[in-house]
Amino acid sequence: MAEPSYSDDLPFDMCRAGGATIDDLDLDFVRNQYLSKVSGDVPERSIEHHLRSLSLMHAGTPTWGAILALGGDPQALVPGAYVQFLRVLGTEIMDPIGSQKQLTGRIDDVVRRLGELLDLCVSVRTQVA
Repeated sequence: MAEPSYSDDLPFDMCRAGGATIDDLDLDFVRNQYLSKVSGDVPERSIEHHLRSLSLMHAGTPTWGAILALGGDPQALVPGAYVQFLRVLGTEIMDPIGSQKQLTGRIDDVVRRLGELLDLCVSVRTQVA
């Protein structure tokens, strides 16, 4: 029987992303957007050190969570990591499609663009009495 590995007890986003390296992360984004907000006045250390201390890297490999949140191209390693938006013109499954979008990128970009898309596409009717 095989020895259980460290990753057997972790949720998916905390497991090492097999085949990924630190080069798969958008290091400018990590440095300028992420670490500047979460690390504050911590003494200057390497990006790898900060990522390890935040559990975003294990044994030199980024976690899946790091790839999804900080990756340069998350879909290259996690092809299904996108949001698909579909607006159907009607209420039946075979009604024509009005518009569709596939939102890709880092999680923060996808969530922001999804919010913008929903603001444009979802209307609420108001009845004035």
